[in-house]
Amino acid sequence: MNKKQKLAYCLIIIMIISLVPHFSRGASWNRINKVITVMEQEVISAEDAPELIIDLVDELEVGDLFYLQLSGAKWLDEPYISTLIGAASEASLETKLIGSMLQIKIQGARLERGTSIRIPMALQMVDEISFVEIISNNTAVTSGRYHVATAMNYRGKVSTHQIPTAVKEGEMADLWIEEPFSKAFSKAMNQGKQGVIEIQLTHQGFSFDINTSTPQLIGIKGFEGINSGADAIKQIDGQTLEILLPDISQAKYTGGFILSGIKIIEENHNNFQGKLAVKAKGDLIQEATVEVLEIMDYTVDLEVKSKKVYSGTKQEVQFALVEKVADSLVKERVTYFEFGNGVSLETNTQGKVEVTMNGEVMVCEPIKKGNLVIGFKVQQLPKEASRYDFQVTLMIPHGTQGNIELVVEGRSLIKTLTAKVLAVDTPFQVEVEPFEVRIGFKDQVGGKIEIRELAPGEIAQGKTIILQFEESGMKFTKLPQITVTEGDIRLGTPVWQSNRLEIPIVRRSNEASIITISHFTLTADQTIASGNYKLQIGGTGFSELATEQSLDAIWQGDFLKVAEENEVIPTPPPVMVTPIKFTIGKSHYTIGSTNKSMDATPYISNGRTMLPIKYVADAIGIGGECILWHPTTKTVTIKANQTITLQLGSKIMKIDGKTYTMSAPPEAKNGRTFVPVAEITRASAIQTVWESSTKSVIFYIYD
Repeated sequence: MNKKQKLAYCLIIIMIISLVPHFSRGASWNRINKVITVMEQEVISAEDAPELIIDLVDELEVGDLFYLQLSGAKWLDEPYISTLIGAASEASLETKLIGSMLQIKIQGARLERGTSIRIPMALQMVDEISFVEIISNNTAVTSGRYHVATAMNYRGKVSTHQIPTAVKEGEMADLWIEEPFSKAFSKAMNQGKQGVIEIQLTHQGFSFDINTSTPQLIGIKGFEGINSGADAIKQIDGQTLEILLPDISQAKYTGGFILSGIKIIEENHNNFQGKLAVKAKGDLIQEATVEVLEIMDYTVDLEVKSKKVYSGTKQEVQFALVEKVADSLVKERVTYFEFGNGVSLETNTQGKVEVTMNGEVMVCEPIKKGNLVIGFKVQQLPKEASRYDFQVTLMIPHGTQGNIELVVEGRSLIKTLTAKVLAVDTPFQVEVEPFEVRIGFKDQVGGKIEIRELAPGEIAQGKTIILQFEESGMKFTKLPQITVTEGDIRLGTPVWQSNRLEIPIVRRSNEASIITISHFTLTADQTIASGNYKLQIGGTGFSELATEQSLDAIWQGDFLKVAEENEVIPTPPPVMVTPIKFTIGKSHYTIGSTNKSMDATPYISNGRTMLPIKYVADAIGIGGECILWHPTTKTVTIKANQTITLQLGSKIMKIDGKTYTMSAPPEAKNGRTFVPVAEITRASAIQTVWESSTKSVIFYIYD
């Protein structure tokens, strides 16, 4: 911490302390009426001095003495005339300097409670901060220490607030000349300091030109209204100015001046580019070098607020075309704005692009690439502006990934500008196992699709997932198995519409989910042509851009693979499917055509089908000896091909030591542990189907 920082810190502490009343029971309230800033070693006369105010709470008797001790200053060798307010007319104070202390004695009559004593702090500063300490001397005056004044150097500072730009010449930045405290400049000039400030250019290739400009010196803050024109500014030589400050002797408050309208010109063709500076010096200011003008080539910047987004969305992008140097843009000429990487812009009913520029909507001609509108044209930029803030909405289809760049070009610009406006990622992963089909077979089963959300809630609630199959002549004879194998998204009842499977989204996920669609069943008669048939996966559930006509597919490719007539497809081994059926509210379940009794009934809780884990285990061939109940921890452990651990009330499921989060915790009811169907499916890899007509869950075990 340097000296100035220490001083500022001390001042803050002192100001806080000085605001707190100093008192003790039955004594006095003391304060300083103002804390002033003065010059170093300055003498503060009684006329200008702060007053120490002592408001009595108890009486002072005739002859009572108390003392004032200074630190950081010394008393002046002159009479100290104090004032009494609210005292008897015969009462008075005798003040006497005794060494370094000022003695105060009560005379004539005692001072009653409510009397106010006012003592001027006439002194000379000897340090940066001065204090006065009251020494009570066992009287009804409260002891205390109070900040009186602060001493500072009278020299002001010179600064600039904003540096302009120019190609070869231009007006330099306004110079701010500010005094550090009230009357600092006038006091210094009274002591013989000169009110002249010299401004000198530091670069030899440029010079001042005040003949073709309108220089002026304008008073600010406490000097407001004290102004000077060109007569106060004198050019000594090409690189030196002399500024004469006007009369400020009557100013009461801290003030300053702004020097403006000073032109800088190039002396020779030196092709300099960079920042020009001036050195300011004089009796009243701290010598300083400040930058005042930036010389640069014609420059236009493209400023962009880039952000990360997902594909399948509409995104508002913001960017600005900024003229850094005057005349860098030829504003009467057309400017082209074009976006890359397959994104497009919406158009209105007339096929135009609506763009917001500097807060106003304007209609622009589109730039097209094939059927896509990839940009817009601005025929003419407003002449009065130097910055043009744009806002436009981009449509980002699925399949777009990576950076989206904006390219700005045209005869209005010196050179083409490019910038990244968006970084695009995909919110989904899709894995597909194609369905190999044989001609002439009925009810063939195969194919698998896994759709994984990479973040919760990316598949939209109230929308639809669509699987659109290429027209092939093959007939899908059953709905495929559709299960949520991870997460908590809720799906509605799927519907076939010709070669289109629609899956409604009943509730969006709070946990990133995986949807598995498998066991497609179809018939391919002898009329089917061999070859590959495509599938598109998309719909409004995945994309803001999807419509009935355009799915905006998150995946597309070959799914149905039909072999040539002479091509041999390996025949899979025979499969035996044994259905196991549990029905809501029924105390029995079926394995094939066999009924099995149980002492618990399935039920629905918060939209989830809950089954008794003991009987599910029995049904799929896990004996009771493999199911262990731990009453202390309320944990169920199932030991079969893999070890599964569940705990009542906890969403955590462990499979062979790996931890998984369930959509709902197990529940205890009538002495049995119930688990959501989805978690049984995940833990055992068994396929399930919900039969809505009978309110039943059917497990299919493939042997």
